[in-house]
Amino acid sequence: ATYHVTPVLLSNNNISSIEQVLQYMSEGALNVQEPILKKTCIMFFRELVDQWAADGSMPNERVAVQRGFNQFVGETIVPGLVKSILDPAFNEKDAMQARNVSQVAKLLSVLREKRGDSEYEQIFIGNVLLTLHCSSEIVDAFRAARD
Repeated sequence: ATYHVTPVLLSNNNISSIEQVLQYMSEGALNVQEPILKKTCIMFFRELVDQWAADGSMPNERVAVQRGFNQFVGETIVPGLVKSILDPAFNEKDAMQARNVSQVAKLLSVLREKRGDSEYEQIFIGNVLLTLHCSSEIVDAFRAARD
């Protein structure tokens, strides 16, 4: 788990590598088919969203990191995770795949909690569901969903 990764990632020794770390972890979350590795990477992002996404959660000198992270999650991680679930190779009958869907749901829930309804609407509904031309029933269900 990533419970104590924030001080390590944001340390002066590691801050210059944070983009590369996020890129590697996004590869695992979005492109790796091995379910346990994928789950670990999704959990990594869920924990970082929980720790980093809320306004005021970062020291002032790291606010640019927070903005970049939130943008990366909204533009890369969330759309990529949804697309991986919609991929024809996704097997909804596989128990490990079902666990990954659960992790994605938890990530979305934390994102909504930390960034608020309007950003959730913009990031997930606007940038993902509407772009994928999901039906109004699906969009309405995600708007109404809580925890």
